[in-house]
Amino acid sequence: MAISTFGVFIVVLAASMLFLVIPIMIGIYVYRDAASRGMNAVLWTLISVFSPTFIGLIIYLIVRADHTAMQCPKCQSPVSENYAVCPQCGTQLKGRCQKCNSPVESYWEVCASCGEPVPAESRSTKARVKNDKGLGWILIAAILIPVLVMSVLAFGLMAYRGTFSTSSIGTVSGMRFEEYSGNRTIAEWLEESKGSEDGIYVLEHQVTSPDGTNTDYVIYNKGLTSVVDVTAEGMSRSLLKGSALKISYTSLSGVPADDYHIYQVNYFTNDIPGLEIFADGEKVHYTLTRTSDPISFNGSIMLKQLAEELYDARVEYIGNNSAVSELIGKTGLAGLGDYTIELETSMEPYGLKIIYSSTHEEFNDLDLTPDAILLLGLIENLDYIEITRRDVVFTLNAAEASDMLGYEVKDIGESMEAVLEFLETSGNLVDSN
Repeated sequence: MAISTFGVFIVVLAASMLFLVIPIMIGIYVYRDAASRGMNAVLWTLISVFSPTFIGLIIYLIVRADHTAMQCPKCQSPVSENYAVCPQCGTQLKGRCQKCNSPVESYWEVCASCGEPVPAESRSTKARVKNDKGLGWILIAAILIPVLVMSVLAFGLMAYRGTFSTSSIGTVSGMRFEEYSGNRTIAEWLEESKGSEDGIYVLEHQVTSPDGTNTDYVIYNKGLTSVVDVTAEGMSRSLLKGSALKISYTSLSGVPADDYHIYQVNYFTNDIPGLEIFADGEKVHYTLTRTSDPISFNGSIMLKQLAEELYDARVEYIGNNSAVSELIGKTGLAGLGDYTIELETSMEPYGLKIIYSSTHEEFNDLDLTPDAILLLGLIENLDYIEITRRDVVFTLNAAEASDMLGYEVKDIGESMEAVLEFLETSGNLVDSN
């Protein structure tokens, strides 16, 4: 999911504020201040900007103390406290002794040259100290920007965590209208949508708790002209809008569609999500109906979806390692713990060995029979399966599985309906044998 875009945006924003804004402010301030004092503005700007942290600025502030910060009131040229007149425009900067006409300092009571008392009006200097507000702004920025950056990071991470840290998506697709007949709310909504114009219709049910929001959607795409591939993924929209569930329809050209397509999704997030639907990459409008009645996954619907996935993953030859691994991943064996597989393909009988290094439950207590039968039925030339953990071994061959079922185990792989029938009755296997 998109830490992606959102997380990168937050990091870039924080880095730009810390590593660009403050150095730029320092560079502008030092260049202007150094130029006004007659110092080498370019050199001191480079030193201040590229020195680590604030070392360059500190050195500059120490060195600049030896350079005047006074300006001529007329031309604003740098002048020294010792100047009686501005060397650039000739403006008189100090008062003069009324007796000997010598320049007098602002703090003199009598003239140092002739001893004549200096009246108060002759003591003031006309040179003025340059107003230095820039340093204050830099100090404020140096304090506030890191605080702001940390606040943005904290807020962004909380928003991101709320969107994705605890999220899950479950889907079923390709359902028929009659399979929802047991849920009056869905059935009535579907009937009303069927009588409407072509488009996408969504039925939504949300339940919000302190842990997050659980949302169920039933999505009916009316008027399709070709088969579509449908995917669901969580996405972040913005800090303010939070997360969204993105449903994408991609047309598969050349394959005619049925006159309906029903897609059911369960989505859980820490925040309250929105829904966005795309068709062939373009965001599309949909008609939303909210209900307070539960429309959660029906057990038979989920079982049918599993049957379809298992049937599509069936394997013709045991030697196809990747296909066998994919099939195992769709059975309950994949969730028991860490395992490796070995294929016996050199001579008959052909076998599959699954070796667990660890399991989440006591191995002796696990009922491995239904999943073993599934593999024997869905791998066409598999003769036996062996499942082990340390010194505990479970084995089952095709003949034994057929005896348990009362029909040939390989018949399971003949159709999706056969897989579904086995899934619906597999809970009775152990008790009846």
